[in-house]
Amino acid sequence: MLVGGAEGRTGEARVLAEFVRLAGGDRARLPVATVATELPAEVGGDYLTAFRRLGCKDARPLDIPDRAKAADPATAAKLDPATGVFSTGGKQLRITHLIGGAPVDAAPTAAGPRC
Repeated sequence: MLVGGAEGRTGEARVLAEFVRLAGGDRARLPVATVATELPAEVGGDYLTAFRRLGCKDARPLDIPDRAKAADPATAAKLDPATGVFSTGGKQLRITHLIGGAPVDAAPTAAGPRC
C-alpha cells in the first residue's frame, strides 16, 4: 500500500485506519520506520499515537539513523513479526542511502502491507 504523503493523522485518519485494518486490525504488529525523516522522534511519535488510537496495540518505532544500524541483524530481526511496515515521509533518498541493500532491506516479515 502506497501513501502519497500528507495523509491525516487525526480525526478519522482514513488512510492510516485502512492500513491498520489490512495489517491485522487490533492484532497488527507495526514497526514505524523513521528512516526518511530528520525528526524521527517527533514524526515517529505522531504516527505511533495515531496507529494506537486507530486500534493497533503493537505499534513501535523502528529508528535506523545510519548504515551500521541497517546492517545490524538485530534491526532486521525486529521486522520478523511485523504484519505491516510503515515508513514515514521525509527525504526519500535517505531510505535508499541508509537501508538499500542492507539486511534490514531484505528482511522477511509476516504477511501484511508495507507502506
